[in-house]
Amino acid sequence: MGGIWILVLGTSFCWLYLLPAFTPVKVNFIVPLVFPLLLGMAGGVFHFCQTQKKQSGTNGQISLNDFTGAVGTTFVFTFFLLLIQGIATPLIYTVLSRIHEVKWLNYTVYPVVNFFGLNTSISEGVLYIPTFKSLLAFPGLLEKLNLYLVFYIFTGGGLVILVMAPCFRNFAKFLGIIISYAWLRYLFMVFVYAQTGRTEIYWNPEISVISFLPLALFLFWLVPIGHSFVFPCSLRACMTLSGKQHITAAALFFVSVFCLTGACLFHDPGEKKQGRILINENHSNWEWSTRPFDTTWYGRKSTYNYFCMADYFNHYYKVDHNMDKALSSDILSDFDILIIKTPTEPYTSEEIESIVDFVEKGGGLWLVGDHTNVFGMSYYINFIAKKFNLFFHYDSTYDLKTGRLSVYKPPGILAHPIVRNMPPFLFATSCTLDAPFTAEDVMTGYGLRTRLLSYSGRSFFHQEPTTDYEFGLFLQAAAVKYGRGRVAAFTDSTCFSNFYMFIPGKPELALGTMEWLNRENRFGYVKLILILVCILSIFPLIMIYRKSDPPEQNKFICKGICVSLCSLGAGLFLFTGLNQLNFPAPRPHTDYKSMAFEAGHSNMALPVKKLVDKEPNNFHTFYVWTQRLKYFPEITEHLEDAVKNDVVVLTYPHKNFSSQEEHLLRQYVQKGGKLLVLDDLENTHSTSSQILKSFDMEIVFDESGQLDHQKKQTFHDIYYADTGRKLFTAKNTGFVKGGQTILGTKNNKACFAVKKIGKGGIGVMSNACVFTNKFMGGTQIVPDKRQKQIYMTEFLIIKTMEGLNQ
Repeated sequence: MGGIWILVLGTSFCWLYLLPAFTPVKVNFIVPLVFPLLLGMAGGVFHFCQTQKKQSGTNGQISLNDFTGAVGTTFVFTFFLLLIQGIATPLIYTVLSRIHEVKWLNYTVYPVVNFFGLNTSISEGVLYIPTFKSLLAFPGLLEKLNLYLVFYIFTGGGLVILVMAPCFRNFAKFLGIIISYAWLRYLFMVFVYAQTGRTEIYWNPEISVISFLPLALFLFWLVPIGHSFVFPCSLRACMTLSGKQHITAAALFFVSVFCLTGACLFHDPGEKKQGRILINENHSNWEWSTRPFDTTWYGRKSTYNYFCMADYFNHYYKVDHNMDKALSSDILSDFDILIIKTPTEPYTSEEIESIVDFVEKGGGLWLVGDHTNVFGMSYYINFIAKKFNLFFHYDSTYDLKTGRLSVYKPPGILAHPIVRNMPPFLFATSCTLDAPFTAEDVMTGYGLRTRLLSYSGRSFFHQEPTTDYEFGLFLQAAAVKYGRGRVAAFTDSTCFSNFYMFIPGKPELALGTMEWLNRENRFGYVKLILILVCILSIFPLIMIYRKSDPPEQNKFICKGICVSLCSLGAGLFLFTGLNQLNFPAPRPHTDYKSMAFEAGHSNMALPVKKLVDKEPNNFHTFYVWTQRLKYFPEITEHLEDAVKNDVVVLTYPHKNFSSQEEHLLRQYVQKGGKLLVLDDLENTHSTSSQILKSFDMEIVFDESGQLDHQKKQTFHDIYYADTGRKLFTAKNTGFVKGGQTILGTKNNKACFAVKKIGKGGIGVMSNACVFTNKFMGGTQIVPDKRQKQIYMTEFLIIKTMEGLNQ
């Protein structure tokens, strides 16, 4: 009766496609997902048909009713297998994000692979495999055992044994078989790796499915399950809670699962503090935060800089800086949150003790590190981090499949309060964290590969591809509670630099961290109570189960599954809602200037989900330079969100606007909003005319007033209309009709014009390609004379827009 084991493997294989632990979940994943699931369900139907025939004592053909019952039971049992495996997923993520290399693993296979002719050597748990091209390093990783999949097989198989063959001997054999099979598979894959030299064989889902399918045969042979599980009858029994024992068991199931759910989901809201933040500049010669980000200085030091983050915080909290004083209890007593970022020199032992004391008494500490121990910052910050059982590794992370920058998307449920309001987040290359199992996983990176620092280059990055990388799940942000205070650790300091700070995800993460740290622990005992009640509820359940007759035990388990499902749903709903209520998005105490770049209709490239350096419509520098005029920019997907800001920017509009959207923009401008339309001949599918006609304005690109994208190249000198000063030379520029000319040619044809409408106004630029990075350059360059003129043009346009409602 081995079909049930095919079902267990089939549901386990599904998680390779449902979750992005190794490879991303794709839209076209249906075929690879459905195949193992259907294969598993076919095995389940076969099992339940055979067990029903065996239990009825007939050797003839199975009746239609028996087959229909087997199909129904298979569907229900498949659902509960997936449910139990899904519930176990947070535990799997917690373990595999913390433990990767196991040095003893290779010592167990080393003599075997050499016996079979693979001439290897071993040092500190790493196998070295000689090839014709190079010496391959092969660390022993749990991911190479595919412990991720083994966990799901163990969870599903454990449920099968519990329900159909509850016996310790069966469980021990089952556990021994899957561990042995995983080890034998690991041994076999060493030989495959020696021939291919490709680590992809360990995380490719199709290879994992094929290589684990034979496990069903071993389980069928050594752990036969001859009992059935007729769920429909048990379901009817579940609906009738007759008898005191039944009601007691149902209540105990509900309480135990509800408390366990609460223990996993509940986050202590604590007691809110005053929000006094101290940014420690002492010991850090990187990511400076004190010099204003204005129009007078440029280059790497101006953009690899935390001034905009500090300024942003100052509208929500109260920010101060420590420039050169040694940290002490006296200094820290005046603050609620301490930010220690990118240290480039050591802290004294006295300072570290003061920091620990500060946290223990209720302070919040934010530790911000970066990849590969650059400038020694991981080394220096770890002297502090280790006091809280945290550790910043000397490595760097990349997307597993592409080797490029990774994107993190918070989970739909179980998201930590720090990232609950955060959209998808593009890392700029982080390191990884060690944290205790009691720590709170803020950001568990998935589908990652890591590489240790290399001293062979100035950047500490490996210059050549390597095959000895770790891969899978890694902590990129974590939080711990210590005494009455809290510590948050983050691994990619670049994300809060001026040039990234207002890319989606960054401001939400920064504010979420401050909001979580600005609380003193108060209700930590709630989790302990929930765990204690859960444990105390389990013991009576075990006693009731053991006293039941064998036929009743099946019904007992069915009752438990159904009641537990209801309890799980209730717990998720209550505690998720409680967390949302306790951790609302913070509101600024001081207004600031905001500018929305609407992306739903615009054709602009910004580094939201990937780098866009080579994109022709890259407006990243223009976007960041708005911060030099004290704006906090944001990217919005919908006009409804954009019009909540002081300025709305439409950049290369190329999607049609509905009549409701046109009306929304007219109302926005009438009530005092400012609309900036940036268009160009490069935007071959422009829809700006739909909006401009509402304001009696238009853009034309030749003398006849027609939009001609095939027109021969022409050049025009663009001047500031008020002073006649030449700003730049434009190629194939269009001209704006309607409104007041601000920038134009010598014969007064407008390149940029504005028009006051009601309490607000609109500005239209017809040569916006000049504001792409092709002409403005990157955010870290020192500009030449022509680039400075373009910068001044941007500042002029924004300042002109500011004057429209004065």
